[in-house]
Amino acid sequence: MIAPSIPFTEELSELITRLVKQIPNEYRRQAMGDVMQTLLDGKSRKAEDVLGWNRHTVELGINEFRTGIRCISDVSARGEEKSRRGQSATVKGH
Repeated sequence: MIAPSIPFTEELSELITRLVKQIPNEYRRQAMGDVMQTLLDGKSRKAEDVLGWNRHTVELGINEFRTGIRCISDVSARGEEKSRRGQSATVKGH
């Protein structure tokens, strides 16, 4: 239940998920945190069960929403590391 008079239906769950997906990536976790704080008492396990969201992502979003500080993840560097490994193996093979 979201509020005593509003049941959390599958349609509502789908609507929330669609709306959050429309938010640019850099603000999406904060929006997820806002949804969790407002509708699901800040319970990340409920988000995982009801909305299918990753619990750890939601926990980070709740903290970002609460503090107003956005955490930056360096996703591009992780992909770069994998490609470097492949290049060094190719160079050694010559």
